[in-house]
Amino acid sequence: MTFRRLLAVLALGVLIGGCGEVQGFLDDYDLATRPLARVATDISVAATAEDDAAAAREFERVADDTGQVNQRLNELDAPDAAKAEFEDVKAAVRRLERHLRQAAAAARKGDAKATDTAVKRLSVAGKDIAKAQTAVVSKLFQK
Repeated sequence: MTFRRLLAVLALGVLIGGCGEVQGFLDDYDLATRPLARVATDISVAATAEDDAAAAREFERVADDTGQVNQRLNELDAPDAAKAEFEDVKAAVRRLERHLRQAAAAARKGDAKATDTAVKRLSVAGKDIAKAQTAVVSKLFQK
């Protein structure tokens, strides 16, 4: 089950339960993080680009999109029950953006080894985001 589907199922439960603060946060969170759904595909496109310049442009574009996600997340106020976990999500998304920019810089220099290292870090950052998102949901729906 994707994280978005998990959120949808949990959000339905919140609607039935009538908890407006959590539902509002989840709606805003979903909207803010929507661009992250295509990051893995975009990274694959960048990593297999026909030349270093094209790869650098693609990594930079994805980094810019991720930066917008960071801005949107910073505008959200998580419910008290999940504030710490939400901070972990934001930190993981910032790391993703940083690694994307590192990948872009390495590709621009034509440094295949540095690009490969940055791409591996992107995978770790993606897993960190998923783990932090799960923690947020768990906290929000803990009984």
